[in-house]
Amino acid sequence: MPKWALIFACLLVFALGVPPQSMAQSSDTQVAVDEIVISGNRRVAAGTVMSYLPVRVGDRVTRSSLSIALERLYETGLFKDIDITLDGQVVRVSVVENPIINRINIEGNDVISDERLMEFLDIQPRRVYTRELALEATQRLLDIYQASGRYAAVIEPQIIELDENRVDLAFVVDEGPLIKISAITFSGNEMFADRVLKRTISSREQKWWAFFSAGDKYDEARLDYDVR
Repeated sequence: MPKWALIFACLLVFALGVPPQSMAQSSDTQVAVDEIVISGNRRVAAGTVMSYLPVRVGDRVTRSSLSIALERLYETGLFKDIDITLDGQVVRVSVVENPIINRINIEGNDVISDERLMEFLDIQPRRVYTRELALEATQRLLDIYQASGRYAAVIEPQIIELDENRVDLAFVVDEGPLIKISAITFSGNEMFADRVLKRTISSREQKWWAFFSAGDKYDEARLDYDVR
């Protein structure tokens, strides 16, 4: 018998003689929970972690249900890293807390004041910091600048790590130039001249003498309204 055939035959006998359950532990195997151990938490009380955890002592859990528990804890926004393991009949939950915002600064802005920008941030010190929170706040600031005709504005959120798991949050702003409408043209119009159609829309072309006009400022919302 060739050597490769002998090896194949041995493997086949081994596979047939070993139950599938013993070859790999099923993710649906239920385990009765005797104890739940919380570690790594400093600011967040263990009881708070337990309140978000959909597992209790006495429950029968599977590795699949522990994956759901992991998602539930991440959804709270309190933790930046979580590890849930099943050690025999003990569920071990290890967490790394998200930091607390100590102070919020806005830098590089001249056209729009700190006070006005802060009104739209909807973030206060002592709130839990998450990357998603910073990105949402950044988008709100960009919306303000775009509504002001500054579509080239760039805003970068930065954090400065402090002791006691705190951070200072800064938004560094490059306001960019004010975008003005230099010309408005129409195509396909046969019955009405361009000058007639221009009078029916709120957008206006930039004129050197119209210092206080807001109609020549590029505004996507106004442009959408004009097109309709």
